[in-house]
Amino acid sequence: MQNLTDTLTTLISEITQMEKDNAKLNEDIRAIEKEKAEGYKKFDTDTHILVKRKTLQDIADTADEVVCNADSARDDMESAESRIGDAEYSARDARDSARDIYSDIGQLLKVEEKEETE
Repeated sequence: MQNLTDTLTTLISEITQMEKDNAKLNEDIRAIEKEKAEGYKKFDTDTHILVKRKTLQDIADTADEVVCNADSARDDMESAESRIGDAEYSARDARDSARDIYSDIGQLLKVEEKEETE
């Protein structure tokens, strides 16, 4: 009989614990449902921050402006490269012309020296 009493006592104890666990689970579920219904208001501030939509839009607009400015700077650089190429060509042409003039003057001076010695 003692064995039966011990078994029943253990069973009652387990049932009581199950009822407590069930009540706690029900409380937790109600709390989660309430939080869901009211909207989640808590979050981990170590990993998340709240930012106004306008602030995000301002950041996006600034990023877009930076992209436009970068494109404009690239266009200016390409234009400058083109002008540098034109200036390089003009400088080379001027150098070649100066060499031709120098050579022509040298030829004239040789002819003049020849005529003076004759």
